Amino acid sequence: NQNYYIFKIIFPIFFILLITWSVFWISSKDLESRITISTVCLLTLIAYNFIIDQNLPKLPYLTFIDNFILISYLFAGIPTIQSVISKLLYQNKSQNISIHFDIYCRFIIPLTYVFSLFFIILYHVYFL
Repeated sequence: NQNYYIFKIIFPIFFILLITWSVFWISSKDLESRITISTVCLLTLIAYNFIIDQNLPKLPYLTFIDNFILISYLFAGIPTIQSVISKLLYQNKSQNISIHFDIYCRFIIPLTYVFSLFFIILYHVYFL
């Protein structure tokens, strides 16, 4: 039943990612706040995976849902690294460069995530 997977797995994970990506709108000088949000969201995603893992079949290969979860882990971890880089730019270069880096990441990271999902969907539709 695909509706179960869409509403019980995909939407909650996507919502957690949206919260994770909210760090791009927090000032670079507030590194602690940014790291806290991104880390808590990553841990939430991991905990949620333990809960939904009981409902997923145990297969020797990766399914679409497995790939979706793995890509989501990656894109939940990226904001932590981005926050550290943004803080370093803020301290070493200038506040202006750090702000532009955050603005750039606000759009590039979510778009890259969507394109990654698009390619996963294409792979599962046409090659499997």
